[in-house]
Amino acid sequence: PEDYIERLKKIITLLGSKTVLCLILGSELPYTKNTNPAYQNRHSYHLQLNHAIRKFASVSRQIKLIELNHFIKDESDYTSSINHFTARVYFAISQAMIKVINEILDVKVEKYSSKLIYLDILVEKLKEMIKNVIGTKQSGLYKKLKVIYLKISRKK
Repeated sequence: PEDYIERLKKIITLLGSKTVLCLILGSELPYTKNTNPAYQNRHSYHLQLNHAIRKFASVSRQIKLIELNHFIKDESDYTSSINHFTARVYFAISQAMIKVINEILDVKVEKYSSKLIYLDILVEKLKEMIKNVIGTKQSGLYKKLKVIYLKISRKK
């Protein structure tokens, strides 16, 4: 943590006096499904690093913090690691970022409905399912569907 704080101090000296640095703190909730040795007990490291960052940010007007702990309720909010989250968490992070931007700047960033996020997730999952069913461009099903598409679209 000490090295990280020293780097933050250096970054702050390089920023303009009105520039604000927004940091997203690491999650302090354990991810027990971890299989990567490099991420073993990462939540404990996040706890130590976050404490040091909070302390440093409390005396710096140029740092704003986004606390992942406010959004991650349990392990189901993780996807594949302690650093990857569900769409709900990413949406909450985006809302917190919008709040920081609106507080600092003289603009109003609009919020989108979470329904659009879920629609986007649905579309991505459907695309993945269709890829799994159709297969590669070399598969017979793909070639037959392409012929039909080209006839319907009048591209050939």
